[in-house]
Amino acid sequence: MERKYWNPELETLPAADQRRLGHQRLLTQLDYVAANSEMYRRKWAEAGVLPGIVKGARNLAGMPFTTKTELRASQRS
Repeated sequence: MERKYWNPELETLPAADQRRLGHQRLLTQLDYVAANSEMYRRKWAEAGVLPGIVKGARNLAGMPFTTKTELRASQRS
């Protein structure tokens, strides 16, 4: 039997609920990164991004870009 949805509960949420869930997960991830990543805390501070300034996806454009080279370097230290 072929399934139509991988995760029916999430994949059939109304659009407003999808946006709300995405928003909640974004803020949860940003809080986690701010609490657990020295590299991102430093990077955000250098760019003038204060904790809690991002209130949603629209604010992501103001976040500093991260390169693969930076990620690799942060894993070595």
